[in-house]
Amino acid sequence: MNLGAMLDLGVDQKYLLKELGNLPIDSYKIKVYKDKRAGITSTKVDVIVPPQKKASSLHTLKKRTFRDITKMIKQSNLSANVKKISLDIFTRLAGLKEKSTDIKLKTCTSTKSAQSIRLST
Repeated sequence: MNLGAMLDLGVDQKYLLKELGNLPIDSYKIKVYKDKRAGITSTKVDVIVPPQKKASSLHTLKKRTFRDITKMIKQSNLSANVKKISLDIFTRLAGLKEKSTDIKLKTCTSTKSAQSIRLST
C-alpha cells in the first residue's frame, strides 16, 4: 500500500525499484499496476516472493520482527535520508500495531505475501 501511494504521489517508478534493490532481501519480483476499488483508482504494488521449498502455503514464509526490519534497513545501501525516513515509517506502523493490539513493539513482525507486505501478529 505504501509503495503504491508513493508512486501515486509522484515518485519515479524506476527510481523506486532501483532503491528497493539496495535492501538486503533475497529474490523477489515487483508487479505495479492500476487498481480500481469502490470507484477509486490507485497504483497497486505486489511484492511477489518465490515459493519456499516444502512450503505448503505462502503463510509459512519467515516472519521478520521489528528488530529484523530495522537491522535490514540500517545495513542496506540506501542513502542516510532514505534510511531515516524508512525507519520512521516502520516505527510509526509498529507503534500503531502495538496500540491497536496490545502487542509490544519488539514482537511485531512483517510477513511477506504475494499480495502485500504487512505488519502481522
